[in-house]
Amino acid sequence: MSGVKKIGLFGGTFDPVHKGHEKIIKRAFEQFCLDKIYLVVAGNPWMKKNKVKALYKHRNNMLQLAFKEEKRVEIIMLEPEGKPSYTYETIIKIESRHPKERLFLLAGADALKSFGKWKEARKILKKVVIVCADRGGIERKDIIKTLKKIYTGTKVEFLSNIKIDTTSSSLRNNISRAFLSEIVLKYIKENEVY
Repeated sequence: MSGVKKIGLFGGTFDPVHKGHEKIIKRAFEQFCLDKIYLVVAGNPWMKKNKVKALYKHRNNMLQLAFKEEKRVEIIMLEPEGKPSYTYETIIKIESRHPKERLFLLAGADALKSFGKWKEARKILKKVVIVCADRGGIERKDIIKTLKKIYTGTKVEFLSNIKIDTTSSSLRNNISRAFLSEIVLKYIKENEVY
């Protein structure tokens, strides 16, 4: 696979983007030698319908601020606000930009636990290497079993030395310096996002 670039894809509501997301990105670059990671702001994720609190533009702006120094990260808005968004459709769009590259889908164990409910789950697993960030209380073997049940040829990797035990929803209720970068915290306060 010499010469083939490794492209990461990390989608989410990022409501708000927090230090856990930043750790996942940093570790994915280190561990898998990714050339680029696309961050995709979910427009209206079908699994979190009507649960997103911040406007699409604020979530995008917070991501832009959080990753402005990382040139290998590109924030893309492929999923229009208001319309249900699906990972499979996003992957097809990324594939059209990088037809010969190897795709890595970054996701938390909590999201992967219900992967069987995702639109075109089997097709997604045929197209990407899954990169899982551990979450407390979810066993790796259970993630592997869930994914292999959908497609036996699933390629799944786990981020090493990283465990994310916070969620964006818990942070919205307790905006804190401990979990948010200063620049994101400042943006939230100045724009009264929550």
